[in-house]
Amino acid sequence: MPFIIDGQNLLRGVQKTFDQFADISQHHLCKLISAYMQRKRTYANVVFDGTGPRDREVFFSIENIEVEFSGQDKEADDVIEILITQNSAPKRLKVVSDDRRIISAGQRRKAIHIDCISFWLGLTDELQKKRTPREPAAKRDGITNSETEKWMKEFGL
Repeated sequence: MPFIIDGQNLLRGVQKTFDQFADISQHHLCKLISAYMQRKRTYANVVFDGTGPRDREVFFSIENIEVEFSGQDKEADDVIEILITQNSAPKRLKVVSDDRRIISAGQRRKAIHIDCISFWLGLTDELQKKRTPREPAAKRDGITNSETEKWMKEFGL
């Protein structure tokens, strides 16, 4: 289920609400969102206001998210509304924002709305969980009796 995230809205909400993230940068925020998206096996569009930092190259290598900056002549809200409108499966779309305009645009297309703090709490909760690697059943169960006999013969035991 893809996400469209109002990056500026999320960034400001996180900075104001959580002291430990008061200095979080756009880049760091995007890296955390990327890790979350990888765990959830989905992707996100993250949209920020303005032109962004001079060196935007760091945003291009982040997996599972596409970072966009609205530019000087548009607001992020304009870009987000276009993304919502262009989405081919809006009922599966999750829109993360606290902005009324964005919430309304999502509701018109029947997208799922998530407020910024709820999204952030879910993200941090998911990233704090330990991941257990998937192991093959043979590793847990051991080898079969016929395989044991074959190896015993092979080694002359």
